[in-house]
Amino acid sequence: MILKQLPEDFIVKEIYHLNLDPSGEYSYYLLEKRELNTIEACRMIAEKMRINPKFINFAGTKDRRAITYQHISIRRGHKTGLSLPGLKLMYLGKGKDRINLGTHDGNEFRITVRDIDTAPNHIERFLNLFDEQRFGMRGNNHIIGKYIIKGDFRRAAESIQEPEITEWLSAHPNDFVGALKKLPKKVLQIYVHSYQSHLWDMAAIRYNEKYPKKHYAELKVPGFGEVHGTAGDDIVENILASESIDPRDFIIRQMPELSMEAGKRKLFAEIKNLTIGPLLPDELGQKRKVMISFCLDKGSYATLAVKSMF
Repeated sequence: MILKQLPEDFIVKEIYHLNLDPSGEYSYYLLEKRELNTIEACRMIAEKMRINPKFINFAGTKDRRAITYQHISIRRGHKTGLSLPGLKLMYLGKGKDRINLGTHDGNEFRITVRDIDTAPNHIERFLNLFDEQRFGMRGNNHIIGKYIIKGDFRRAAESIQEPEITEWLSAHPNDFVGALKKLPKKVLQIYVHSYQSHLWDMAAIRYNEKYPKKHYAELKVPGFGEVHGTAGDDIVENILASESIDPRDFIIRQMPELSMEAGKRKLFAEIKNLTIGPLLPDELGQKRKVMISFCLDKGSYATLAVKSMF
């Protein structure tokens, strides 16, 4: 099975209901991008508009090896769109609410799966793990997130290969918190979220092995504060202990904007509006291909849904 052999093989449309208000200070746009991740696209837009990237906000990061459509907001942004290599930006209107991480409803997917012999199975749900996308291209986002949570800002800064950090440290040696703050807050939040995701994945796998039929359980996402009504709390606590993590570590006093509260996440994700096309010859290989379309709630990963069908 091959996914994302071409960008056209993986099309994602964000589901977002905007509340338009001409008196609002935020401008809303639909961002179409191809072979760019969301952070890269926002940096290109910021450079073209001559604004700080931190003024551009989005609800979720989208795949690079794909064609994706998502919404962004820019405070006092222009009432025009733009076109750059790999992206198009269409102005939608104004509103009073900033788009923030997690404020979308879900995503719609149209995916071509290649190099297969058999048709996928119709399934209703799958284990709601976080996918590789969450952990970054180098697969170390969660490690950097742990450094931040544990207050090891030196190792966090040294692990992030960005010119802003290198330039800051060359002028301000040993100011590792200052170096990290040169990155947009939402980028730093992704690192911390990634470590939360890593912990949750470990707990979910262990819980599902122990209780394989509890499809509707919700497990705690580690963080500070109390969350009620979750299953498998003992498993989460054991994992935190093995990682030498205390829930209060998620209160990051040197960078309070990165502090993360505990939450809850469904153990299984529901697949909605699933449509599976016929098996067809794969023009890029010797086997067959199939087109699959479906919707997922926010925070669930289409690649894992597809893999669960085979």
